[in-house]
Amino acid sequence: MPNTIPMPMPMPISPSITSPPPPPPQRHEPINVDFVLESNECEIAQFAESYIQSKRFAEAIDIYLTVLEHYQKEFGPLYPIVIVTLHNLGVVHVLQGNFKKALYYCREALKRRKKTLGSNHLEVAKSLCELGIIYYAREDFNRGLEALREALNIACNAAGTGTGTSTSTSTSTTSAR
Repeated sequence: MPNTIPMPMPMPISPSITSPPPPPPQRHEPINVDFVLESNECEIAQFAESYIQSKRFAEAIDIYLTVLEHYQKEFGPLYPIVIVTLHNLGVVHVLQGNFKKALYYCREALKRRKKTLGSNHLEVAKSLCELGIIYYAREDFNRGLEALREALNIACNAAGTGTGTSTSTSTSTTSAR
């Protein structure tokens, strides 16, 4: 006789215990552009974050696109809020599973961060981490690993540990003392 483990019987679901039906989808209302543009950076971030937390990604994207358009026109493409907004648009598109758009926004943020902050800044590492996630989700594992290794190197160098792994395939030589 085989050794079997008895499985518990499922409990019957009582009609009175069932959960209520999900609420109907909320209609997408236009974002009040004046409110967004009159808010400070922290308020804008909180406003967009509240939409993201409630899975209302289209509204969060609208906020970020409004901010992007205004600040880019007003201050130029390398203004810090513009670059952060590009990164945030990439993140929201990742959450939606729209990796093509996420890749576009995160690459653009990375390019601008490298131009304004240099290649070894922690903000560059953030963009590289997000790109690594996107590449992984798209099953481009080599690029994902490369981006994540580069981010790790930047973070280790910033922390002063210098223990990040090298992305270079060349061998290092020691200099004569």
